[in-house]
This record gives sequence, structure tokens and C-alpha cells, in this order.
Amino acid sequence: MWSSSHWSDSDASSDSSIQSWDNGGLNSIDECDIKPDIYYTLGSCSPLSTISSPSPSPSPVQDLSTSTPKSERKPRTSGCNKMCFHCHATSTPLWRREPSTLRTLCNACGLYLQQRNKLRPQELIDADNDDESENSEQDGTDGPECSHCHTRNTSVWRRSKTGAQLCNACGVYARLRGKERPLSLKRNKIKPRTKHAKTPTD
Repeated sequence: MWSSSHWSDSDASSDSSIQSWDNGGLNSIDECDIKPDIYYTLGSCSPLSTISSPSPSPSPVQDLSTSTPKSERKPRTSGCNKMCFHCHATSTPLWRREPSTLRTLCNACGLYLQQRNKLRPQELIDADNDDESENSEQDGTDGPECSHCHTRNTSVWRRSKTGAQLCNACGVYARLRGKERPLSLKRNKIKPRTKHAKTPTD
């Protein structure tokens, strides 16, 4: 049987061991010894910098109101004036090229060459230039004038039965029909008669 004195001695020793543990074990871990390490650790790296990643900066939005406008495209202007190598015209609705030599042709000469495989004859070129020549002649008072249509441009001058001076168109019309040519038939350009080669018939 254990005596009461033994229990009291054991309790006292256990209490002293617990007290020594409380006083020695816990006191060895001092608050001052822990805080510097913790502060040093916290100060060396920021928790926010390691936990949360920085949000990406938004891309700059281009301000359309302040953006410089694009330069308008200017129409192309040719440095040199074109001229048809055949009729020497300097103005035409459309410039063309001669297929073999690639020389510049006006629209009239180009179409004539494309359709007939030959260059436009000189009489057609002169007929196209009648408008300009007629306008220049109307400014002056020199030169003959048709007594009926008052034109100054004609290939041949003729005379009526009374001796009046007529242009070729009015003279031929009066000779064939026996009456004066209507003024509504007057044309600014002289269109020469196109002579087509007759196809041989069997």
C-alpha cells in the first residue's frame, strides 16, 4: 500500500516539474526572441507582392478626335502632254496605243486601226479638225462664204444658176434636187464619203 506521504511527494514533484516547465520551457521562448524574426521575415518580402499579382495596365486607347487625318489622295497629273503620233491630236476622250509599236494614238485613230487594220486617212483627220478651223474662221471676215448656209469651210466652192457662191453641200443639193438645201442639214464637220471595196460576186 502506498502511503499518503508518497502521494504528496509525487504530487509535489509533478507540480514542481510542471512549474519548471512553465517557467523554464515557456520562458525560453521569449516574445522578444520571436518578434524580430517575424518582423525581419515580414519586412524582407511584402505579402501583397507575393500573393496578389499586379493587374496589367490597360492598353492606351487611341483618341479618334485628336488623331491626325489621312492625307487625301491627289489626282495624278501627267508631267508631259500626250499627242497622237498619226493625227497629232492633243485632246481625246480616250488614249490608245498602236499594237505593234505601242505608240500613242487618239481614240479616233485607235478605233479606226482596230476596225480596219490601217491608219485613218488624212481626209477624215481634216474633217475632225473642221470644228476648230470653223471657229477660228468665224472670228475673221476674210475668205469666201456660202450665200445660202454662210459657211466658210468647204472642200469645193460652187456656183448656183444665178451665179451665187455656194459651198459644196449646198451646190450639189441644188443641182440634184433643184431646190435650196435645208439649213437643218448643215453640219459642222465634213464627212467624206467612205469608199468600201466591192466584194466580187459569182
